[in-house]
Amino acid sequence: MNKKNNQSAATLNLNTLLRPNCQITVAVSLDDLRQLMRETLQEQQKNAKQKEEYLSRKETARLLSVTVATLYNWGRTGNLKPVKIGHKLFYRRSDLQRLFNE
Repeated sequence: MNKKNNQSAATLNLNTLLRPNCQITVAVSLDDLRQLMRETLQEQQKNAKQKEEYLSRKETARLLSVTVATLYNWGRTGNLKPVKIGHKLFYRRSDLQRLFNE
């Protein structure tokens, strides 16, 4: 029972610390902070990739009413850069929208 009371006391103290306008100081090692930042950035990048829609060369050419050769030329000139995923080239839908908005 003593252990249960200690857990309740710890929970109560934590809840007290988490109240609005309560100022607390937390000591975190630099390595732990770096790890947290790394994990946060990886999660954000993962979420961003999941939200991004990629189109194949054929889909992109059809959508823009151009040939695949034209897409190749645009990639060389920097007008529309493809993204290589594995051994295939894809185009970001967001890049196509940017192209239409210019």
